[in-house]
Amino acid sequence: MGIKDNQLDFEDFSTDTEKLSAILKRTEISSQKHKLSYEYYRARKFVLLIPATLCCATIGILGFVVTTDAIKRHMKINNVQVEDVLTLTIGSLGFVTGMILLLMNQWDFGSHESMHLGALMELENLADKIRFWRMDQKINNDNDVNDSTDGNIDDALDKQQQQQQKRKNKLDGNINGSSSSKERRALGV
Repeated sequence: MGIKDNQLDFEDFSTDTEKLSAILKRTEISSQKHKLSYEYYRARKFVLLIPATLCCATIGILGFVVTTDAIKRHMKINNVQVEDVLTLTIGSLGFVTGMILLLMNQWDFGSHESMHLGALMELENLADKIRFWRMDQKINNDNDVNDSTDGNIDDALDKQQQQQQKRKNKLDGNINGSSSSKERRALGV
């Protein structure tokens, strides 16, 4: 059963708040998809990286043992010298490591991981902006600052700026002489 990914039809919504709620829901769903994909590619990258690292460490250790005098010529395993067995083991592990590295380069899990992480961060930023805008609108609605009935963001912002200008003008008028001397002294003017 696949996930349907239909586009949003903004004509179905009557206000900007409803539109933003729908966008927020979509961004949260997409964020979860990208988070899962990021974790998947990260795990796949380490599934290949850990064996390659272990093989390289083993090659280094065995190579050091073979080149030093720790292994003597008289040491044998069933008529085969230990030094020859270790040399063949080093060669085999080198081949396995090379194949793992070729697969890692071919599948390139690191770039997929980075892409999904970037998309996840961008979607979370977008969701945060929408949440903050909604909280701001809720606070403004509670304070009767935003009395917009049609839900248009531009109209709400214009009305909010007009109300702030009225408050500023009222405060300026009180400071500039329309208030009593007691009020001016209290304001520090």
